Amino acid sequence: MVMELLYSTQSQTLPTFISAGTFIKDHKWHHKERTIDSYELILPLRGALPLQIEETKYLVKPGALLVVPPNVIHKGFKETTDIIQFDWIHFNVPTLKSENLTSLKKNLDDYPVVLPQYAQNLSINRIHILSNQLLDINQKKVDHRYLDSLLSCILYEISDQVKQLVVNNNENSTELQRVREWIRIHSSESINLERISDFFCYNKSYLSRIYKEKFNSTITSDVERFRLEKAKSLLVETSYTVEEVSTYVGYNDSKYFMRVFKKDVGMTPSQYRHMFYQRHYNQR
Repeated sequence: MVMELLYSTQSQTLPTFISAGTFIKDHKWHHKERTIDSYELILPLRGALPLQIEETKYLVKPGALLVVPPNVIHKGFKETTDIIQFDWIHFNVPTLKSENLTSLKKNLDDYPVVLPQYAQNLSINRIHILSNQLLDINQKKVDHRYLDSLLSCILYEISDQVKQLVVNNNENSTELQRVREWIRIHSSESINLERISDFFCYNKSYLSRIYKEKFNSTITSDVERFRLEKAKSLLVETSYTVEEVSTYVGYNDSKYFMRVFKKDVGMTPSQYRHMFYQRHYNQR
């Protein structure tokens, strides 16, 4: 559960985009000690990033995110052991404040922006899809307000997911959240209602009904959604062929995968990949 939050009480203040890129190192690397005057959102793609913010150590892996606040000392607490790759976005939100979740008395809907300092239980692929758009557009000559708007979409997506996590926790729906998280993790495998029901010791009909009531979506549609979200990330973040992506996310028939993808996204996997091919890479 997300505990340490950064939140804003002013909806009129738009986040300001500063810079963004993709960091990549194919050998051992140690993050140097530094302090910056802006927020940094880190979205790992490969490897594990060992980063210490003041006295707290984080080992940030793919599937998680980390927000480094401004004007705090942060550094690597050990060398990376293998290839490391992560997207980074520097930004400012002048009205952000830091608070522990248990100290926030109001409904989180009162706060337009609610960011976790660290989280590993969000639908990270949805966030990667938006960050890929920002990274691509950032390489073109566009009005800075366009970049600010794309940044806002990313932060609002994160905020919405955090708020939903809090609501689900408050409604004592931990078990169904576990079911959905299990489905997300195993979505690339051959899973069906029977396998899920057996794993969690549910009656199939009962699980199907309460799942739809809780999430307003069926288990089958969520499996497909999780697969397509992962496919979108792989198309942009890797050089896998469309056929390899299809297999990786759980489709044995690549032609069927392409039909499903086009129906959902409105374009072929190759067209989607070519839309977001530009980005800034760095290794320092």
